[in-house]
Formats: sequence, structure tokens, C-alpha cells
Amino acid sequence: MMKSILLTTTALVLSAGVASADHGNISLTGSASAGVAREGTGTGKGVVNGPAQAPAGTNAVATDFQLYHEVNITAATSVETDSGLTFSTAISLDGGTGYDFADDDGFDALGEKRSADVGLDHVTISGNFGTLLLDANGIEHLVNGSDDASADVKFTTSMGDASIAVVADIAQAVDGSVDNAWSAEASTSMSNVGVRVAIDEAGGHAVKVSTTIGAISLSVDQKDEAKDDANAADPVAENGVDVSFSSGALSFKADWDSGGTNQYGYGVTYSSGAVTIGYDSDEAANWTATASYDLGGATLKGGVNYTDDAYVGVSFSF
Repeated sequence: MMKSILLTTTALVLSAGVASADHGNISLTGSASAGVAREGTGTGKGVVNGPAQAPAGTNAVATDFQLYHEVNITAATSVETDSGLTFSTAISLDGGTGYDFADDDGFDALGEKRSADVGLDHVTISGNFGTLLLDANGIEHLVNGSDDASADVKFTTSMGDASIAVVADIAQAVDGSVDNAWSAEASTSMSNVGVRVAIDEAGGHAVKVSTTIGAISLSVDQKDEAKDDANAADPVAENGVDVSFSSGALSFKADWDSGGTNQYGYGVTYSSGAVTIGYDSDEAANWTATASYDLGGATLKGGVNYTDDAYVGVSFSF
């Protein structure tokens, strides 16, 4: 099945290339990863071939190590019209079992021998007017992006030193929740200071100011998300500060956020030659330790975290 899909996709791509040889181009890129990994005892997890996840607060143990191997191939094509417009799109082919190293993620849910997934990534139209991105239910809103990534259309353009973006959700939810129909942002850079302001239909807003002073990067932000569910309580406004500093092979970062229970976090990274080692933690001691080694054309990497997630593997792009 996977071979048939791959051959069909390749034929379509080649046919498109013949049809648009005078105006367009096609690029083929991909990535692959393989290794061994296990899922720890974090909540909200499932496993491919192991026991069901135990509820939070029980004496659960990490699953056994399992093999993962995944490949992703993307065929991107673009066509420029005589009028100066550029149309582009991409088709992705994904197969195998992937592993995402995160405290609320893990193995792909479809299993080790799953069939390949084929998807249309996006369609863009660009020209002197700007860029229009079409991606149904795949675009984050500009204020509460982490909570609302169901928008369909994004338009971006620039005016002098300012960049402007507008996001729209064409199909509104019918399950009783309240979606933002639109959100917008404007950003600019003046000397060594960057400013970003975003608003949305429901009255939410976000403001961020960032600057760099020598080896120190500093940003301050304030965000007030409007509630996005008819039955939810109004959210509390959030204020945040992010600071990073680099000195030779060492870099440090720290952040503070007035919202939620884990209000601060910190991390340190050591990078020298082919070796990179990192450690991150937060107020609740949710820590993560990672290491990687650049093999030249591929990367050997691994990690472990507070939920006993652990993995070691290799990845490469082509």
C-alpha cells in the first residue's frame, strides 16, 4: 500500500513538473530518524505495544524500550505566472513509527507497521501585495496560538519597517465552543528594539518588547486572552519576562510568567564543536536533560526527563 501511494504521488509530482516546466520548479526534501525509546509515567500518554498508561498519582513504572523509525518526504512545487503571482504547495509522505521526546507525548499512536500518511501541507499565493497562506484548521491565532490553532487563512505583508499579519477562521466551530473569527498583529524593529502588538475578535491582546544588550537578550510581554469556551471562566492576564545570556560555550536562559502554577523556568546549554548538552527545569522540578553529537550529515542524540521518558537515536535530513 505504501509503495503504491509513493509511486502515485511521485507520478503526480513528475506530471506537474512537465506541465509547468516553463514557469515552475519542484523540490524534494525529507528527514528520517531511528532509535530506541521508552515512555515514562507522565499523564496523558499512550504506548504502541506496551501496557496502558497508569493514572497519575499511582505507582506506575516506565514502559520497556521500543524501536522507533520514521521517514518523512516532502515534495514542494511553485509556479510563477506571467502576471507576477507565485503559487506554491507541498505534499508530505510520512511512514513508520515516530517518537517525540516530551513529557506529554511519545510514540505515534498508529503503531509500528502503520501505512504511510499522505497530506497536503498548504497552498500559498504571493506577490507584491504580500503572501496568502491557505491551510484548513492548521494555522495558529496570533494572540492565543498555543490554545487555538484552528484557523484557515493567513495574510502577511510589510510596509516599510513594519510587518502586518491577519489570520481568519473561515469555518466556525459548531460544538458550542467560541472561536475567534480573526486575529491580527503588527511588528516592527527600531534600532535595537523589537515591538509586537496583537489583537483578536474576542477582545484578547498581546504586547511584546524585546532587545539585545551585548550578550544578553531580554523580552517582556503582556497577554490577556479572551475566553475561548462558552463554559470557561475568564482567563487571567499574563505577564512574562524572558532573559538569555551567552558566554563562550555556555548559554543560560530564564523565564517568568505570572499565569499558571509553574511561574518560572531556567536552562543551561553547553555547546563545543560537535557536542551539545542541555538541561532545563521549572518551579515544579519538571526537568529535562539532553545531549547530541554532530556526526556530519547526521546527528546522534538522546535524552531523559522527570517522567522517565528516555531515548537515544540518530536523525538526518536529505
